[in-house]
Amino acid sequence: MRLPARRFPIPWNSVTLVLLALVAIAPAILMWHWVSTNWVPVPYWDEWYTPGSQFESWYRGTLTWTEMFSQHNETRNFFPRLIYFTLQYFGGWDVRKEMRVVFFLVCGFCLLLLHLLRRTPGATPLSTLVGWIAMTFICFAPVQIENFLYGIEIETLFPGTAVVAAAAINLSRLSFRTKTLLNLLLAFVANYTFANGMLVWVLAWPLPSPNETTSPRRRIAWSTLYALAGAISIGSYFIG
Repeated sequence: MRLPARRFPIPWNSVTLVLLALVAIAPAILMWHWVSTNWVPVPYWDEWYTPGSQFESWYRGTLTWTEMFSQHNETRNFFPRLIYFTLQYFGGWDVRKEMRVVFFLVCGFCLLLLHLLRRTPGATPLSTLVGWIAMTFICFAPVQIENFLYGIEIETLFPGTAVVAAAAINLSRLSFRTKTLLNLLLAFVANYTFANGMLVWVLAWPLPSPNETTSPRRRIAWSTLYALAGAISIGSYFIG
């Protein structure tokens, strides 16, 4: 006797979520196509000064820490210069490497946004993906192509990414000490990446978890350390 074939119902909810996820990542794929088919290994505009001038000093043997911390316009971009030197170590100075970093930095920013959307009270998988689609379409909008083709945009994009990362850290179950140290590191790097990174010290202020086990006295001590580090970092920024 032949048994009737089993019918497996299509999980429409799962299919919908997969399709929405594909729609959300489509702008990133399209942007990468535009970038990788239009980029050229030629420095542009401010790149001739940062990192161009520092590379020139390096090959002359005259590069100093003072120059590494020196201002470019209103910014002391010490940490981006470290990135540029690291990238040029592998095959020389090619600004397309920096463009890759810009692209992956924006991808990381979008993933952090997705994480925060999932943590939003009352969020559902459907609402999370719909909101994420709106955000990825903005981050990878065609009007942004010029920014993705400019490697020095690493500097302008990092402070915002640091704020979102700090928000994710504050919402985590990490101890208050760990949150303080991680947010301190993010704020310090942002401070010496782009001028508006100084605001990250305020926006990334460490917050205790609802079930925080750290005593109030120790939280005050860690908060004081964070505030003192911020004051020294911002104050040192204006020396000279």
